[in-house]
Amino acid sequence: MKVCRSRQCLAIYVLTLSMLQRGYCLQGPSSKIKLQSCDIECKKDLRLLDNAESLLQGLRGGGEEESEYLAEKNELKNEAISNELSSPIKFLSVLISGILGVIKSNLSTGSSVVGFASLVAVSASALIPLAIIHQSYSFTVGYGASVAAMSLALLYAFSVPSLLSAIKLKSSPALLANFCLLYGIRLTSFLLLRNWNSPVRREQIKSKDTSSKLKRIPSALSISIFYAFMVSPVYFALFYENKISLSGSVLEKVQWVGVGLAFLGLSLEAISDLHKYIVKRNNNAEYGGSVFVGPTGGAYALCRHPNYLGEMLFWSGVYLGGSVVSIQKSIGGWACGTIGLYGITLIMRMASKRLDEKQNNIYGGQPKYEEWKARVKASLIPFSE
Repeated sequence: MKVCRSRQCLAIYVLTLSMLQRGYCLQGPSSKIKLQSCDIECKKDLRLLDNAESLLQGLRGGGEEESEYLAEKNELKNEAISNELSSPIKFLSVLISGILGVIKSNLSTGSSVVGFASLVAVSASALIPLAIIHQSYSFTVGYGASVAAMSLALLYAFSVPSLLSAIKLKSSPALLANFCLLYGIRLTSFLLLRNWNSPVRREQIKSKDTSSKLKRIPSALSISIFYAFMVSPVYFALFYENKISLSGSVLEKVQWVGVGLAFLGLSLEAISDLHKYIVKRNNNAEYGGSVFVGPTGGAYALCRHPNYLGEMLFWSGVYLGGSVVSIQKSIGGWACGTIGLYGITLIMRMASKRLDEKQNNIYGGQPKYEEWKARVKASLIPFSE
């Protein structure tokens, strides 16, 4: 009996220490252990209470004290579960952490096929909500947001350093990923700003909402896949970066040419968009106005649509910098990037042609427009007609 009692005291002593370490407060004599207050933070704490219950029942043989203990323990457990479910911030935090974990795992450690599918999912998660708001956002604000979201996912999944760190490390895939992020953020913010300051644009955006919100989802999903094609060279370059070495090879030089081209295109498009915006604002020229105000200088002296040219240069650089890796390790990855580049190049050429026709219809015959058009013959590619 003495042995059993010694074991009982030792077990209660160990249990008490364990519970005190976790923030539980014990009061009363050792024969009447009572939980006064408890802050249960996770299921592990609940398992501790379950273990304590089993241990006490085995040592003390049940009774009224155990019933009191069980009642308080169940009350605390229910309160803890209720608190977890009633905290939206905590719930969202857990949900987002879980989603980010899955995305990171699929992009960085899964197969390249699963990784690309995850890239499409990220693109769709950014684009579809915006397309539901306004149908035309699929090709404007949603386009920039989709690129930014995919870039953020790649930066997170592959632990890509910041832009300044990437420059110091001389990592071309890391630089391309950062450039894509800058591109997406810049384009999204610029389009939102332009729409906000143009009542005519806002009305045109609303007028294009011709289909129901739910019917926009399939279209937005297919567009998301296309945007993933465009960003895929960066993904495959990061995915295979540690599995292939380009150091000292001609392909490494080609990759850095792609990085330079992407930076040039990013800068040209940003400067051209800002230049045009400022000129129109200074002249109080509304979108679709009947008087041509320019701009006619700067980048607009090279070609009539330098912002579209910048777009083409940027994505050409992304493709060149990433495809030198994918073409060696994944023909499928190279094909994805090729489809993306071909598609955006075709879109830009069609857009510039369509804008030329629109400007001719609105500004045709105006001296300033005719002089600029005669002087700058190239629509998209400088020094060409």
